[in-house]
Amino acid sequence: MMEDTSFLTSAPGALVLSIALMLVCVPLRATPRIPNWTVPYICLLLGSIGFCVLEGWTFRNHLIGVIIGGCAVGLHQSVKQGKIGWREFFEQDAARKEHYKNAEQRQREQSKEPHG
Repeated sequence: MMEDTSFLTSAPGALVLSIALMLVCVPLRATPRIPNWTVPYICLLLGSIGFCVLEGWTFRNHLIGVIIGGCAVGLHQSVKQGKIGWREFFEQDAARKEHYKNAEQRQREQSKEPHG
């Protein structure tokens, strides 16, 4: 019995579709008429339709398309949270550097004062 490996040929298309969905859904979040909570569902639906357009209209392709839409939502969240994390890291790093700079300055000033 041979295993079905036909899904491997559609992997590049799935990756491109996932990135394209992310790029399409980001502007949807900025659209005032579309509530933010609906954007992931729209992305799932577009993923399902998009993959079926690429690979054919089967139930399996619908499921794969939904998974690709979910990957696009996850990719967007990873980028968004990564930006927040890096920003917080650099803000904390700048605050830490400022703290040490001030501590060194106080230490120099104290060493210049006469002890007596």
